[in-house]
Amino acid sequence: MQTDELWRRGVLLAVVVLAACNAGGAEEGAMSLESSEAELSCQVSRHCTTAPAVSCSSANGVCSSGAENGGWVECDAARTYCPPACTCGSARHVEEAGGYGFNCAQAYGEARENAERRAARMCPAGACNLIETQVSCDFLPEEPFPDQYTAIVSLEFSCREPANCQ
Repeated sequence: MQTDELWRRGVLLAVVVLAACNAGGAEEGAMSLESSEAELSCQVSRHCTTAPAVSCSSANGVCSSGAENGGWVECDAARTYCPPACTCGSARHVEEAGGYGFNCAQAYGEARENAERRAARMCPAGACNLIETQVSCDFLPEEPFPDQYTAIVSLEFSCREPANCQ
């Protein structure tokens, strides 16, 4: 008697589980427990207010997302957060660099590019509140760059923070 009752409960449980999973219905005929790997995979994306969307996928079918801390996606227990918004830091930095050219405008342009490269190495997310000062431009009649001008540019700036912001 107990075995017969356990068997009926098992059949009832199987029917409820299959119905909940939309595995079959009365009009579909025989029910099946087949599955494929495609049914197990998932992909999730989340729009970020500070940057393009973040997304991930899983072959195991374990994906989720949430809005906490600016938004995130998670696949197979690996969570990726939306990058934070940038702010201009309060610390000020100064970089000076030189450049050469056939006139002062060209020499200042090269010096500015060199100073901006130095600032970029110092600020991974970029620089802000730049103040450029053209320090000097002099004619070089002799070696190492005869008949050219040399210029020096000073850049004062702050860094965009945090370093991973967008």
